[in-house]
Amino acid sequence: MDIDISCPACGRMDWVQSVPAIRATGVQTITGTDYYSGVGLASSGFIPVIGSATIERTQTSSLARTLPLTPLQRTSGRPVMWGLIMAIPFLIAVAPLTISVLRPQPDVGWGWTLVGALFFLGAFATPSAIAFAIAVHRIRLNNRISRGLPTARAVWSAGKYCHGCGLCFWPYSPAPNVPARKAMPPNNFTWVVWNVGGYANI
Repeated sequence: MDIDISCPACGRMDWVQSVPAIRATGVQTITGTDYYSGVGLASSGFIPVIGSATIERTQTSSLARTLPLTPLQRTSGRPVMWGLIMAIPFLIAVAPLTISVLRPQPDVGWGWTLVGALFFLGAFATPSAIAFAIAVHRIRLNNRISRGLPTARAVWSAGKYCHGCGLCFWPYSPAPNVPARKAMPPNNFTWVVWNVGGYANI
């Protein structure tokens, strides 16, 4: 059985291209050389420094950017690093505050010492806890995207784009609730793909 890949909006076939091909041709990695200059400090004093470095840049066309397979996945490494760094003041404060609770000042009393210690421990722990919460949230979102990726990739790969109309469509329905031969803007196409993958509301 032949599949009709002509655009449902304009009926033309010569302007139609697959979505993966658009993404592949719209993302380029460019390698080049950058030059830099500055001032360095040597034993004889300040000296001019000139050098070069090999750089790599990735350029994405605006059309390829409108047809992503997944949302941008953010790493959890940096929040974890900041959480560990911000936990240091908390760990440093635990010992003296514990001692102050166990040996309260006679004029303050045990109850107020405990309240003060808990307040300071909470103040020291809050930034670290927030950073770890951000990391956990990112890990959950990334896992959710990873789980839905195989299904979403099958739907995304079956999509077509008409350069004449600027609309996307599927020549056939690659999954349930995916409309066949219905032209739609790229952002609607992306929403359908992400919805099939289970991460449209991220």
